[in-house]
Amino acid sequence: MHRIFRWTRFAPAIAAVGMALAAATHAAAAPPTVTFRQASGWNDGFTGGIDITNPAGNAPIAGWTLRVRWAVPFTGWWNCLLSQDAGTYVITNESWNGTIAAGATVSLGFTASGQFAPTVAECTLNGVAATVLYAGGGGGGGGSGTALVRMAGVADDALSAAIPPGASTFALSLTNGTAPSAWEAASNNPAVCAASVQGSTLTLTGAAPGLAGIRLKDPASGSERLLGIAVRTAAGAFPGMPAHVALGSVSEDTTSQLDYWKSFGTGLANRRVDIRYIYINGGPVNGWRTWTTVAGDRARRYIRESRKLGFIPCFVHYNVPDGGESFTTDSEHLGSAAYMQGYWKDLALFLRICREETADGWPVMVIYEPDLLGYMAQNGIQPTAASWPATGGPDVQVQQAYTTAGWDGAAILGASDPAFPNTLRGFVEAVNYLTKRDLPNAQFGWQFNLWASPPGGWTTPISGKGVMHLTDSGTFAVQVQKVRDEARAIAQYYVACGVATHGATLVSIDKYGLDAGAETGAAANPAGSTWFWNNDHWNNYLAFVGQLHAVSGLPVVLWQLPVGHINTTAEVPAAGGAFPVLDNTSRRYEDSAPDFFLGDTFDAGARTSFFQQNRWADPKLAAAGARLTWGAHVQEARDAGVSAMLFGPGVGDSTANIPASGTFDTLGTDGGWFMQRAQRYLQSPVPLVPACAADLNRDGAVDGADLGTLLAAWGPASAGAAADLDRDGAVSGSDLGLLLASWGPCQ
Repeated sequence: MHRIFRWTRFAPAIAAVGMALAAATHAAAAPPTVTFRQASGWNDGFTGGIDITNPAGNAPIAGWTLRVRWAVPFTGWWNCLLSQDAGTYVITNESWNGTIAAGATVSLGFTASGQFAPTVAECTLNGVAATVLYAGGGGGGGGSGTALVRMAGVADDALSAAIPPGASTFALSLTNGTAPSAWEAASNNPAVCAASVQGSTLTLTGAAPGLAGIRLKDPASGSERLLGIAVRTAAGAFPGMPAHVALGSVSEDTTSQLDYWKSFGTGLANRRVDIRYIYINGGPVNGWRTWTTVAGDRARRYIRESRKLGFIPCFVHYNVPDGGESFTTDSEHLGSAAYMQGYWKDLALFLRICREETADGWPVMVIYEPDLLGYMAQNGIQPTAASWPATGGPDVQVQQAYTTAGWDGAAILGASDPAFPNTLRGFVEAVNYLTKRDLPNAQFGWQFNLWASPPGGWTTPISGKGVMHLTDSGTFAVQVQKVRDEARAIAQYYVACGVATHGATLVSIDKYGLDAGAETGAAANPAGSTWFWNNDHWNNYLAFVGQLHAVSGLPVVLWQLPVGHINTTAEVPAAGGAFPVLDNTSRRYEDSAPDFFLGDTFDAGARTSFFQQNRWADPKLAAAGARLTWGAHVQEARDAGVSAMLFGPGVGDSTANIPASGTFDTLGTDGGWFMQRAQRYLQSPVPLVPACAADLNRDGAVDGADLGTLLAAWGPASAGAAADLDRDGAVSGSDLGLLLASWGPCQ
């Protein structure tokens, strides 16, 4: 079964500790450097860090005490001990971080009320006056407060700015009035927006419609600003979703993960994705809304931090369960009037926050209720059913949306809205309708499950190893058709539940919430495992996905794909050395998902016969003894209807592709393998529309003539019809969207 990792807030212990001053064992040859930085912020507080650097050439520091006079009230701290002495913070080392070698840095973390301000009045380390630097993001991290770096014509609290194609210039200055000696400017997506600086003039060059994050820095003071850039289309429209198969990653708003994204580089050392996703979960009682001082700020801050990075925020809205999920739990909650009152109210708040934070057109994505409909399908619940034994008798409480006041005091659904029935389908339709009504520009849809088959299957019996293993025996072509047939039946159930109604723009599907190597015995014997798939299983998966796309008529988002890779990779880190071997222990498990989609060459050893299996006759699989090459399959994913691929750990034991929250890990437990392969893909991404497929009259451009041809063909399409660009059997809005995305001269 699918398992979900519920990310939780880090709540550092707060205790007043009296400490004696610790003297350094050696006098420093150069003054220490102490950098005060903001990581994220909100209306009445922020998180930050303090970096203590012992300059190169100094003797090591053994035990340290930092005395700071700063008019910022700390509310929590970690990696240090803290007390106050006559208005001065006295910060001392923990037992395990008291030594700072020459050239090394120790980092502390804190939360504080109020707003970040570059106003430290006194700072000494072991009695030596320190060089004080400041670092922080634009708009005070979470969008409040004042940036340290000013761009003329851009508000100090702005998270992002929109520019036209071509060059735009901005004068730079520091908000504290001092004059920097030099400026640095960098872009995490120069193919969309390049950044350069000469003197105090910043030039942003919009190369293509899309989103990018720029980093501005004064190296002398350390003052820094992150700002998202939206490059408009030639017609002046705000850019939407990428015109290529988008790549995404899980990501929280913790200091370690935000610092990771902000420390982007160039080439293979870059750290960029198109989309980052997070859970909005925990239910309406003690869930996501309650985890911040301001109700719902988890969502608000996530959008703001995503905008600063030039990323699209994606929310996995997961609140029918409040903890561990099951068919019984979901059913009872759907039938509970009190629970669903809270559910509808929380959903209305979430949508309002998203609308407020993306009012300018910044894209936002929502995936609804993982596993809910899968459990219903397994148990044979009819989409039009109002109740079933597991609900405890009451009907599905759609009616509570009409009787519950939202955060603005008005009923969430009113007399002017459709009357949705108290059924499973009514619930799905009501969620879709609310999303389209309150967040009209959202990309949204429902998650499908591979295992959403009742006992005996919809069309064929499914073994305990799942539908992807149907081809492990029997006549291959016959078994592949069984995969497709079962996928169609699963998709038809979801469509009957209403997932494609009221403007839904996507469906999503995952694989499993844990890397395959975590399955007992799978690493040594993948042929006997359920989840360690070879190239054939992954091609089955794309055949399955293609049917979801065809039946729903919607693009498919692959979500929560594992990030562990197959040992041993031929990929070499950009910085040299070698990527670590994943030893199939907690957080270091192998999987084959990124190998299949992003490509890799690896030495399969004793597992060669399994991983070189190729009953699909896939031309992208090549073998030279035990050395196997799996070519990237993003193009094949696109042809199956995939519009985005989101990677990331699903449960706490999973391999991580970015630093884990609250650890000293700086790359992710895969050693940075995924991010480097991701950058390879993003250097030449796969377009959503094959090159000039939308040039229906073959005149070398996608223009009004092609639009006319497409509109003339509107409706059901025969197999291979040119205007059926997404190959879903109909010429419809999805084809129109693909045509418009490729508008202009053929490349």
